[in-house]
Amino acid sequence: MTKTIIIAGVECEVLRYNEEVCDDSITIDCVHKTTEEQLKQIRDSIGTSTYFKVIRPDINETPLIMRYGGYTIWSKHDNYIKRKICLVENNYDNSIQKYGLPFFCDARLLDKVISLLGKNVAYINFLEKHLLENNIISEKDLIDFKINCNDLSMKIERELFCVDDVEKFR
Repeated sequence: MTKTIIIAGVECEVLRYNEEVCDDSITIDCVHKTTEEQLKQIRDSIGTSTYFKVIRPDINETPLIMRYGGYTIWSKHDNYIKRKICLVENNYDNSIQKYGLPFFCDARLLDKVISLLGKNVAYINFLEKHLLENNIISEKDLIDFKINCNDLSMKIERELFCVDDVEKFR
């Protein structure tokens, strides 16, 4: 087991670690510990990129190009944050593109999600048009509103995955 993992240039203490190789791709499931400042550095370094470099110092110093897979469950403690993360090597994504959707996608669930998403987009578009046409909101205010909603939605998504102690989850 490795004692540290370097995610997007930020070294984090590892509390639990599992690595698997499947179809020439590495996946990592781990629980790691960071400060809020380290987590901010990771997020700032990754930005809007899908992929980032990951180094496993006790295993191999060669950086892997990886992305987050699944949801990140996290817990806040006195002076640090614990996160349960799954990291997926980019080779995996390159191989599944040959076959279309990943094998774990349930078509019925995907159909339902797409249907709900379509209804919500239509509703929002109709609401925006109504607000603009009736001079309830200006174009500038609508743009500011969208920017603020995007920032807030990312914060809300993160909060949904906060638990008491991430190490209680397998």
